[in-house]
Amino acid sequence: MTNTAEKHFDKFYVIDTNIILQDAHSLITLSDDSQNLIVIPETVLDEIDSKKSGHGEINFQARVFGRLLADAEVVSMNSVSGDYKIIELKINHGFNVRVDIISKEMYKAESSRTIAANIMNDRKIIEIAKFAQDHYLKTDTESKLVFLSFDIMARTRALSLKIPTDTMRGSRE
Repeated sequence: MTNTAEKHFDKFYVIDTNIILQDAHSLITLSDDSQNLIVIPETVLDEIDSKKSGHGEINFQARVFGRLLADAEVVSMNSVSGDYKIIELKINHGFNVRVDIISKEMYKAESSRTIAANIMNDRKIIEIAKFAQDHYLKTDTESKLVFLSFDIMARTRALSLKIPTDTMRGSRE
């Protein structure tokens, strides 16, 4: 079994919730037949889970994403660097998509109780993006990590931490 740190990827995409809710199948395109690794912070899973009910397009995309995850094969589960955990998945549904879901026990943002829930979630997602940048690029220096989001505030926070961002419509590095 090959773990992510041993495999070379062209790019690492850390995905914000709004990317999946815009089009869950964009993960397939972004993966480019597993040439790129898709990184999903656990907070994104929580936000998508809260959107499954309803009849709107966002609700539909949340359910599509759920079906993609349901068809995924768990490749490995690892604890790395303190309280970070990585679940490596392979989505087999007629395509080859590699996904790492990264979780953390306690986030730095949780130490401030005055932050609104949506801002707290953005900060948790960006904290995972920063960890992913440090974790993956220390052994894969030829690759590039990009935080994908349509949220200008989240992208600005990411840029302040020197994490390249994109909207899927053009680079914002």
